[in-house]
Amino acid sequence: MSYKRVIVYDFETNGFFCEKTQPIEVCVKIIEDGKIDYYHSYINIRDGFNYVPYNIVDLTGITKQILDEKGRNIRDVFSNLYEIFNQEGNFVVGYNIMTFDNKFLEREFKAIGKDMPSLNFFDCQ
Repeated sequence: MSYKRVIVYDFETNGFFCEKTQPIEVCVKIIEDGKIDYYHSYINIRDGFNYVPYNIVDLTGITKQILDEKGRNIRDVFSNLYEIFNQEGNFVVGYNIMTFDNKFLEREFKAIGKDMPSLNFFDCQ
């Protein structure tokens, strides 16, 4: 199979376990036809996940104030991500995505009524 696009992505989250945390930032690089597009968003913290622990602030530099000021609604962000990921010919690359980041993709796509797209992944871990 030939790939039309390479997508490199990463989440920052407010914790280390998917079941108890949520993404607070996403960065996506889309490489297609020799050009690089970029998608980035901070994500508002929703009920039940409404904190950013000190160790996460130290690790990422992302504070609750940044999320309150610049964060977007999680449903809107994942609707945008679904449009990026749900295209034929994507090859997705990331670090630790198979055991961490993809769990967030799958959970949040399901929350907006979408199935996880069938994708080809390469985990650099």
